[in-house]
Amino acid sequence: MKWWLHCWEFLKAGGAYVPMDPTFPPERLRYVIEDAKVQVVVTQSALTNAWSFGHAHVVQVDKEWNKIDREEGSRLPHVPKPDDLAYVIYTSGSTGRPKGVEIQHQAVVNLLLAARANPGLDETDIFAAVTTLSFDIAGLELYLPLCVGATLAVVSRDTGAVRCTAVVVPEEDQSHCDAGDTGHLEAVDRCGMGRRSRAQGDVRR
Repeated sequence: MKWWLHCWEFLKAGGAYVPMDPTFPPERLRYVIEDAKVQVVVTQSALTNAWSFGHAHVVQVDKEWNKIDREEGSRLPHVPKPDDLAYVIYTSGSTGRPKGVEIQHQAVVNLLLAARANPGLDETDIFAAVTTLSFDIAGLELYLPLCVGATLAVVSRDTGAVRCTAVVVPEEDQSHCDAGDTGHLEAVDRCGMGRRSRAQGDVRR
């Protein structure tokens, strides 16, 4: 499922989303749905038998696409305000139960503007998104390249086994690792992006 596309759809429609990674424990996902009072779950049919959705209405995109595709395609009238809710990220719960952190549109915009300036990104770059959608940095990976006209490369879970955030830059044929770990270079190579890259993030083996 093209989850990154659906995130844009939620925001454009004036809603807020709660990202849930289907590889997380079912009890965590069930808790998040109940705690956030989720009204609609957008998923795919292969996942509907894996965990409970409570009272939420379930939309199986792959099964219902023909119906969705017949909906009117005109521009939506809603324009989000700065203090409107964009999404809710849940903490790991390592010190107790996971807690939902509400992220407003203005917070996302401030982050994107800051990251565009430093470390910097423009339309000549290719940005590899490898982080789970339920992790807070995913918003940066997803929205920054599209906001500046760069190319977004969504890396599969298998390819991104070594987690990094890789930005391909049109510089000399060399690599820059902000975190100073050769594991980032391995991840960039596995993403098929050559050696002209700047990588940042954490490495999980």
